[in-house]
Amino acid sequence: MPLDRPAAGIQPAETLPRLLYLADTPVEQSCHGSALVYRLLSEYPADRLRIIEVGEASIPSRRLANRDYHYCPQPRMLLRALNTRFRQWAEFILARVTTVALSRVDKIAAEFQPESVLTVMHGYGWMKAFHIANALNLPAHCIVHDDLPTMFGSRCGPYIARRFEECYVAATSRYCVSTAMAEEYQKRYGCHGDVLLPSRATGVSGSLTMPVTGKDDGPITVAFAGSVNGQGYAEALRHLAECLAEQDGRLFIYGPLTESAAVAAGLQLPNVTLRGMIPSEKLVETLQRDVDVVFVPMSFAPGDRINMTIAFPSKLTDCTLTGLPLLIYGPEYCSAVRFAKDNSGLGEVVTTNDPVEMHGAIKRLENPLHRAALGESSVFLGNHYFSLDSSLKQFYTGLNRKSLVPRTGPHNRCSD
Repeated sequence: MPLDRPAAGIQPAETLPRLLYLADTPVEQSCHGSALVYRLLSEYPADRLRIIEVGEASIPSRRLANRDYHYCPQPRMLLRALNTRFRQWAEFILARVTTVALSRVDKIAAEFQPESVLTVMHGYGWMKAFHIANALNLPAHCIVHDDLPTMFGSRCGPYIARRFEECYVAATSRYCVSTAMAEEYQKRYGCHGDVLLPSRATGVSGSLTMPVTGKDDGPITVAFAGSVNGQGYAEALRHLAECLAEQDGRLFIYGPLTESAAVAAGLQLPNVTLRGMIPSEKLVETLQRDVDVVFVPMSFAPGDRINMTIAFPSKLTDCTLTGLPLLIYGPEYCSAVRFAKDNSGLGEVVTTNDPVEMHGAIKRLENPLHRAALGESSVFLGNHYFSLDSSLKQFYTGLNRKSLVPRTGPHNRCSD
């Protein structure tokens, strides 16, 4: 529910602008970018917020209560073509026609009479958001959690990269999910981005009344909670499982991974158990009861390097609630490893796919006292970095900036 009175340092609700959220990323209590915007908007006054989803629709049971949601999808034929051999052509056409194909959005926006526009630069809807901000002479604010210019095929990629630069530069506020992303975009585009780390849910913080060491019987058990997105993550899980097997350890995977997908990813191994989806409000309790360690993998795949460098693993916000030690696995350049090395005690860190390094980390984690010390440290660091109050203070400050999307100059094509 919206704040009845502001938390320390957070401005009163009545000073916030009437905010139009328009993006492909659904606003729902799930994971990744959706969880990020769900939490940022969780305290926003209902009468000052309108949500328009133009990509995947949010699931009603996961939505913010008593908020005004609208779903305006892209042409279904083009969306279906994204899963065929015509994908690159479908991407190209969607990118070109987005501002026209989403004409229904214009009426909804005009009826609401927004004072600011917020978007997530993912998919295609952000281009329509900037188009509306320009048409209505409004400030536009953007959140970036993935390096979008690297996520499209060769046919559409150059166009998306050009539009991304134009709109990112034109934005009134730019929220980047990691320091590395803000630094990279400063070099690329010559403009400042605010670092806005993913935050926890309302009123949630980690606490330890006694050290949590996980279950106290049998071999070491490691958990991965999330989606297995791409070959790089599948290889990370397989590498961990194989190393655990040599030390009689087990891997539990919590998330949407199916049996058939596990087979395709090479994860149908004797010591791997698929635990399915766990409601977010029960995940921490489940992990504390059933496992010893939480695994936070990043991809070593060369094609994922840019995203691994500048994106930030949002799962750290909830993993650090558990009081369990983290096992962070990724190349030296990835954001999770950089964050862990900047914050000693967050967890065990493995930076190569050499089994010797992984075996050493697992061996150290078999010690309950070592696990307890790392778990306590991760709770402290998580409370420091992922507080919703501090995120909201920064987010609201940006939303009150009044500069408009420029209509002239080298970056004026974001209204195409």
